[in-house]
Amino acid sequence: MNSDNGGPRLSAPAADAILFLVALIWGLGFVITKLALGDMGPGQMISVRFGIAFIIMLIAQRKRLRFITRRTLLGGLAMGVFLTAGFWPQTLGMSQGADAGKAAFITGLNIVFVPFLSWMAFRRRPPGTALVAMAVALAGMALLTLDFRVSLIPSRADMYVLLCALAFAGHIVTTGIFARSEDPMLLTVIQFGFALLVSLMITGFTEGFGFAPSANNLLSCAYLGMLSTCAAFLLQTIGQRYTTPTHASLILVMESVFGSLFGVWLLRERLSAQMVLGCALIVAGILIGELGAQLAAWLRVRAAGVSD
Repeated sequence: MNSDNGGPRLSAPAADAILFLVALIWGLGFVITKLALGDMGPGQMISVRFGIAFIIMLIAQRKRLRFITRRTLLGGLAMGVFLTAGFWPQTLGMSQGADAGKAAFITGLNIVFVPFLSWMAFRRRPPGTALVAMAVALAGMALLTLDFRVSLIPSRADMYVLLCALAFAGHIVTTGIFARSEDPMLLTVIQFGFALLVSLMITGFTEGFGFAPSANNLLSCAYLGMLSTCAAFLLQTIGQRYTTPTHASLILVMESVFGSLFGVWLLRERLSAQMVLGCALIVAGILIGELGAQLAAWLRVRAAGVSD
């Protein structure tokens, strides 16, 4: 059954299941991205993946394009800005040495930024637990990315991925604003088109388009374009119609766990004891950010009941 603006109606558990599938697809996408960067530049790879995704969505939704409204266009462009600002530094970071598993966990930090960006967007002050969550998660990032015997500054590759986490937090919040009222299919077409246009412009100036990828890289780009980009972001937009940005980010952060597991399994990446502790603190910060506020609210209710 369809909603009034064209999206399917889903129960909350079904929406959560969709977002969980998105996290799984994205988790594997970190490994696929690392493989695809073997003989393609980061801009070339981004252009190919968004080119595939945009063409698929454009063909599939061509009959609905006439229903684009000014607000739909504005929402799609806003989502496209954050989408582009997320993928470029993430891919640059991985091209400059960031491991797939490490990049996955740093990207997962976006959840601790979501409450503060939501504060800016909706004027709803985040709970005190959000500050605790950010402190714990950032401590985890320090353990994950720093070799304290050498430097107290993260590498350039890791800093690129941290910028991507900020941008993806903005994408989650922006999607939460527009996905509830606008057609998710049209929003997806517009944001992919914007990301493709910007990527082609940047790649043309920085890398050019002369590359001869291997068969494995072509398969990697097909996965990234069709599943990790086209299907995953469409499913994210649909799933977020039925939940809050913070709840969605809690589910989507599972991509960090999947990305790390796939990196260890498929790329033979190694995690030191310090890095494992850092990953654990990031997950703890994420859980504090989502569940801490609920626990505090429950305690307030219990306290009020006792006082009565």
